[in-house]
Amino acid sequence: GAVNNPGRYQIYEPMELMMALGMAGGIKDMRKVTDVLIMRQNGEIEVINLKKLIRKEHLDIIKQTLIYPEDTIVVEARDFNWGQLSFFTTLSYALIRIIELLFL
Repeated sequence: GAVNNPGRYQIYEPMELMMALGMAGGIKDMRKVTDVLIMRQNGEIEVINLKKLIRKEHLDIIKQTLIYPEDTIVVEARDFNWGQLSFFTTLSYALIRIIELLFL
């Protein structure tokens, strides 16, 4: 995910989400983070929008979000997809050329 030191971390008792993220070195770039997924041992997936929760009025919810042994945390970050940009740029250029050939 989008943390500074991704990897496996062993915990033996429940801990707050922010402490778990701190164990992984913190978040690389908060501007790119979209969601935090917590995959529980029982198969449930909890999706947390970290940007919304960091506001002052929601800090108590973050403290209530606990990570348990055997849980998996995935910090999703939005990255720019250069492949899609290249595809759409090429497609746009081709459509413009076709229009030019047909109508000019």
